[in-house]
Order: sequence, then structure tokens, then C-alpha cells
Amino acid sequence: MRRIQLIGILVAFMVGMTGVSFAKDKADTIRFAGTQYTLQYSVGNAQERLNEYLPAGEDFSSYSTMFTVRSYDALQNTPQEVASSVIYNLQQHYPGTEYSFFPGKGSDAGLSFIATKPGIFEFNFFRFTTHQGHPVALQFVYREYPNAKNEDQVRQKMVQTIQKNATAWENEMLSMPVPAIQPSAQKPAKAPAKTKNKKKNLVKK
Repeated sequence: MRRIQLIGILVAFMVGMTGVSFAKDKADTIRFAGTQYTLQYSVGNAQERLNEYLPAGEDFSSYSTMFTVRSYDALQNTPQEVASSVIYNLQQHYPGTEYSFFPGKGSDAGLSFIATKPGIFEFNFFRFTTHQGHPVALQFVYREYPNAKNEDQVRQKMVQTIQKNATAWENEMLSMPVPAIQPSAQKPAKAPAKTKNKKKNLVKK
């Protein structure tokens, strides 16, 4: 039974990270849903590390899909506890947030939501699991870029794409091995551009 659901609107909740980078190790590339992703950005510290992967020819300003790996090295919590903490923080910052949460194998957990800001519709699917004794989050992001004239058409396209691929995305995400990420003193790649635009709800329920 498909558990990734088309849900209401969630204003994206992202936690910024600063610190040293970590190496392009064995996980220089990741293959997901038939697409090859290459490591484009890495950053981290003793508490948390992040790898961000993009398809060939895409950049952070206009990517269609992205894959990320986050390692919570300072935590001993179970994946479901980490997922519950993320949900709690989302609800505290954005009351009324809607999401789809479900347990996976063992202590694994899944979380999905749709986030929007001006000119962007973004579907997110997380798997929280354990790797090398610490919780890890794998994230798949699918984006569309509407404008004032085609917003309804783009919204419909996103809904149809999620409906068509949700089961396959979920099955692959919940069963794939966790890519290894290791500390390094390498200089990080250029960070993704940040926007100061106020986020708003664009996708209709």
C-alpha cells in the first residue's frame, strides 16, 4: 500500500549548517529512480554532516531533482525519534503543517510533504535510518517551477508525477543502502543560493 501521500502545504523547514566540509568518499555518485546523482556540495561538523547530489547538467538554482544524505553524528536516538523531533519542530514553527509519516523496517521511519515558495513547488521524501551507530536521513527532492500564468498546469503536472512514481520512490528509498560519508578538511563547494522571499502556500489541497 502506498504511504507517500499527496498532502496539504508545508512551509519548508531547513536547518542551516556551518563547519568543515567532508570528503567526496565512496559516495561520489548515487543512483536513484533511474537517475545518476553526483556530489555537488558537502558541509559538516562534529554534530552533523550533509552531502547534496544533483543530476548531470543541473545546478542549485534550477534543479529538477536532488538527493541528500545527512548524518547526525552526535545523536544516539532512534530514526523514529529523530523523525518525531523534526515533525515537532515543524509544528512549532509552522502550526497546522500537514505531512505524511510512517514507520519503516525496524526503527526506520519515512516522512513526506510538499513545500512551496514563490516560483517553486517542492515535494520532499525522507527516510530516517541508522548507519554506523548514528541516525541518518536520506532525502529525495522533486521540484517544479511555476509562474503566474501556468501555476495550475504545473500544479497538476506535479500531482500526476507524484501519483505515478510514489510507490517506486518509496520502495527504492526504504530498501537502498546508506551511502558512507567521512570527515575531511577539504574546502566545501559553493553553497546553494539562499532566498529571502517570503514563502506562501501555492499548492491547493
